[in-house]
Amino acid sequence: SEGGFHTRGGIAVEGGQGASGDMNLHISRDGAIVFVLFLLLIALATMMFVHEERQEWFEPFPRRTSYNSRPTGTKGLYLTLKRLGYRVARHQAPLTALPEGKVVFVLAPEVIRAVTSAEWKALTEWVKEGRLAWVALEDPERAAEEQWAVKHSPKDLTPTPAEPLWRGELMTGVRELKVRGGVRLSSESGTSTPSAESHPEGTEAPESKGRGWIGLSPLGEAADFPKALPEVWRASVPLFADQCGPVVRYAAWGEGAFLLVGSPWLFSNEGLDKGDNLTFVLNAVETFVGSRREGLIWFDEYHHGYGKRLTLWQVTPRLVKWGVGQLVLALLLFLWGASRRFTRPLPLSGQERSRAEYLESLATLFQRARATRLVVNQLAETFRQDLATALALPAAASNEELVASVASRDPTLAARLRQTLTDTSRLRAASAPEEAAVLRWAGQLHSLRQEVARIL
Repeated sequence: SEGGFHTRGGIAVEGGQGASGDMNLHISRDGAIVFVLFLLLIALATMMFVHEERQEWFEPFPRRTSYNSRPTGTKGLYLTLKRLGYRVARHQAPLTALPEGKVVFVLAPEVIRAVTSAEWKALTEWVKEGRLAWVALEDPERAAEEQWAVKHSPKDLTPTPAEPLWRGELMTGVRELKVRGGVRLSSESGTSTPSAESHPEGTEAPESKGRGWIGLSPLGEAADFPKALPEVWRASVPLFADQCGPVVRYAAWGEGAFLLVGSPWLFSNEGLDKGDNLTFVLNAVETFVGSRREGLIWFDEYHHGYGKRLTLWQVTPRLVKWGVGQLVLALLLFLWGASRRFTRPLPLSGQERSRAEYLESLATLFQRARATRLVVNQLAETFRQDLATALALPAAASNEELVASVASRDPTLAARLRQTLTDTSRLRAASAPEEAAVLRWAGQLHSLRQEVARIL
């Protein structure tokens, strides 16, 4: 209105249009706060997006999960086995619930979720029944250091060749493996040069090449194999070794076998095609699955963070989590802004309103709608109920009962009441009573109300 105030969102428009037609716009303090917060939210989202783009494929530590298609993941091995016709599946429960199958890959499980002693024991029982378990342990701290070197000093992590120490079915077509990392699987006592009594079934021990690894290699401990699988570790013999020590050990276990690996990089998307790594893996898988390829091959994903205990939020990518968080924050800002006044309160008019304005507006509404019959019915019902209440009669009392009650007090007033009730019935029966007749009748009701109140 002219000279008043109007509110549009968080903008207060003061005054009317001037001679030039311009309007004076003022953003309130609360509106400015919301505006700045939204700008900060947009800036944060932009920085997060740029940060993700800069990160590219770099990860703070390797994630050897078959869901990971980056260089550190093992999705390449999973898809390769699947395309070669093997039945592969992901196991998302503890190793104590490992289903039927022939081969299981337990690759770097300690990084996200540690394997319990009960799970290691269950795995040994599972292998005894003629199955193969690939177990590759990885120290998270050492893995993080290697990841840092991948980004800043890649030349320091050149893969080294590891030659087979046995000749047999597992080594068919395998001249050397390529491994990366500082862990060597050396024996804790004496030399770990293989002996003729402990070689894998179906293989022959080669002539000694003059190698001997005394105690633990200075490059790193044995990846906690002695602690996780002590009996398997003691029964194992080196299968492949480089110039610093063994990198793969073999342990016959019941009717099955364990293959202990100190370099999970061997299975990664980056390392699988190096040297004869893939050939060696396929040889071992083929030995236990068979040419018909009917047995299941499991990839342990439970210890990489995927499992029945986890919620959807826990497995949601970080960028999606940030997006959901920003939406929640935006919703909270909207609710906060909607609950606050964004401008100065509208000034009250100097004129005081009276009840007559409401009555006049209501009467005008009824008049324009030609609702005289509705008015008659409403006034008639209200009058009868009020009269019955005043005379201590039931609300459903008949006209004769009302007249008789009034006649006992004032016969003259009873005659007027009888006539008014007759007029009421006539007006209610009419389809569209005239306004003048309704006004006269309403005046009669008002007068009767006052007279009845006087005689009671």
